[in-house]
Amino acid sequence: MFRPAVNEVIVGKGASKQFKNTEIGSQIKTRFATWVVVGTFTSNGDAHESEVITDRDTLSSAFRGGANSSVTVVLNSPAAFDQFKDALSTNPAVSVDVMREREYYARQSETLTRLLSWVAYVVGSIMAIGAFFGALNAMYSRSVRGRGRSPPCARSASAPRQPSLPSWSNHCCFPRLAVSSGRRSLGCSSTAIPSAPAARRKATSYSTSP
Repeated sequence: MFRPAVNEVIVGKGASKQFKNTEIGSQIKTRFATWVVVGTFTSNGDAHESEVITDRDTLSSAFRGGANSSVTVVLNSPAAFDQFKDALSTNPAVSVDVMREREYYARQSETLTRLLSWVAYVVGSIMAIGAFFGALNAMYSRSVRGRGRSPPCARSASAPRQPSLPSWSNHCCFPRLAVSSGRRSLGCSSTAIPSAPAARRKATSYSTSP
């Protein structure tokens, strides 16, 4: 066991297995002091086995003061917790929060849990947006590759070039039309309708043979 007013510490079983120079007789150097390991301890496998313990007044003197953020109390039995809590809560000279150790560690991890949850939501949202636009890009590329060329249209040599009509008339081709009646036949050859007024169309020729 460590002695008061002497730079001595005891190391938990878990910490002694994880870190070097934590065996009995080893020295642990900190910023303001050098500590000698004088023993090890166990606490039924809980979180305290990863700690290094020393005298509070000696630690405060070595680190030039400092307030205590938490105090761990060992009670005679779990049933004594309510009595201990009532004694501190009703004391006006003391302003502390009394809670069980499991609740204390849960509160300590709330900030980290909230931060990790926020990071997970942000990263997940960015990935979802990227996947959405990636799917749109893939669909657009497939539609462009699968789009065929428009069929060619014949154009009369005598038809003047005029401003184009709506796109549906630029891609229409009309076959040769032949109409016969008795001994007379009327041949009609038509091409794509030029985009000009009806009075100026010259793309159709008529011939009549006896």
